[in-house]
Amino acid sequence: MAQNQEGVDYRLFLTGLLKNGEDLELALQVARKILALPSQTSQPIGAEVAEQARFTERLSIQFYPGQFYGKSQTGAAADVLKMYGKPQRTKAILEALSKAELNVGGSNPEANLYRSLLRGREFIRVAPDTWGLADWYPQAKLKPPTPTPVRGRKRRGRPPKRKATAQALKRTPVRESQTDKSEA
Repeated sequence: MAQNQEGVDYRLFLTGLLKNGEDLELALQVARKILALPSQTSQPIGAEVAEQARFTERLSIQFYPGQFYGKSQTGAAADVLKMYGKPQRTKAILEALSKAELNVGGSNPEANLYRSLLRGREFIRVAPDTWGLADWYPQAKLKPPTPTPVRGRKRRGRPPKRKATAQALKRTPVRESQTDKSEA
């Protein structure tokens, strides 16, 4: 049994608290029924506290216009994740960037930012639509570097003829005088 130095059994104490909580909930349901009030289906207390903590955390981090001036989208997104200190969803990162007046651009900025984060080597997708920094996950496999695309037009159709071999044959003609000397 879990006891502290004074000999108080915490399991017994906590079990009593849970029983009292169930009794109170039952009493509240009866009171609502008597008063003809609609029954409330509320979130569990733990979920409520967690939601308030997330809201308070977002309020505590301030972004100001021009904060990411001169930075790329991925560089600014990395700074946002460092400020939060834990993985964030694409929408939360986009909101932070827009508060700092960094324009992601395009007809669908969230999709553009998602694609940029997916390509960036310093980001890891830890859950659907949720990003963390690669430094936070050293055990994760890093992405191989993306090959740089070859510039220029691709040729279509038949490959070009090899003129080099035909020209090489024309350059070294066989002379009759050389063949006569070698046979002799």
